[in-house]
Amino acid sequence: SIDKFNYNYKEKSVIVKSIEQNNIISNNYSKMYYNKKGFMTKSEFIYTGSNNKNSFFSELEYDKRGNLLQRIGYDSYGKIKSIREYKNTYDKKGNIVIREQYYNKKLVEKTTFKITYY
Repeated sequence: SIDKFNYNYKEKSVIVKSIEQNNIISNNYSKMYYNKKGFMTKSEFIYTGSNNKNSFFSELEYDKRGNLLQRIGYDSYGKIKSIREYKNTYDKKGNIVIREQYYNKKLVEKTTFKITYY
């Protein structure tokens, strides 16, 4: 398939629609919203027709350095489906040295970065 991107600068959003091999544009699409700094603040995955119950969206939150802190997933009715949180530990220079990812309050991933300064 081919993806078609429609940018709306006033709304600070992008709509992505897929075109299948037989040149039929899919009625299902995704839409992303961005803040002034260019970070995605919300993403929607919209299914039309009888599949609209499968639609969902996510809201994202960042720290002052621009690192992702939280991603909350909602179903088509606005009910929370999942919460993904990120805890970052920084060194004295402000670089992330440990990044922990929690899914519904349970630790699912821990990444340790080794930084060598010259």
